[in-house]
Amino acid sequence: MTEKQPEKHKKVGEKESADSKKDIQESLLKVGFISKEEFNNEREQWKKKLAYALAEQENIKKSAQKEIEKVRDFAILDLVKEILVSVESLEKAVAHMLEHNVEGPVFEGSKLTLDAIFSALKKNGIEKIEAKGARFDHDLHQAVSTVKAADLPNNTVFEVLQDGYTIKGRLLRPAVVVVVDNLE
Repeated sequence: MTEKQPEKHKKVGEKESADSKKDIQESLLKVGFISKEEFNNEREQWKKKLAYALAEQENIKKSAQKEIEKVRDFAILDLVKEILVSVESLEKAVAHMLEHNVEGPVFEGSKLTLDAIFSALKKNGIEKIEAKGARFDHDLHQAVSTVKAADLPNNTVFEVLQDGYTIKGRLLRPAVVVVVDNLE
């Protein structure tokens, strides 16, 4: 019997709370502080303000999350730029070994290391700009020279002097290129 009493009191308490809110509303209306219409209008205004505040809070939360992601994505820029210098040196070493028909464990290990580095860079959104033969794009390429080449259209990248890279679609470093200029 004592176990059911708290349950009973709880239901009574909940009902009393709802009843007391109604009593307060009714007493405010009776006393003449506000009319029922004014009360309902004000209640609707507060509901709207609450909805706007909740929407604004959600927008701020999303904006902050995007900013955190952006900071995280681009926090490694300086490190990546430094690593790319070493990657390019390793690329040149592998190209030299290929050119001179060098074989063996050093060559194979260098190729595997280079492949692993490029794989890790790609997983983190860092990609090489494929420039040779592409149309010159001032957003991705930095032209340092021009050359005449009758077999290629004007403003085509003729040669890549230094590879360029992007990180998650944003330019990390432009490709340094030589561009075809057949105009006289």
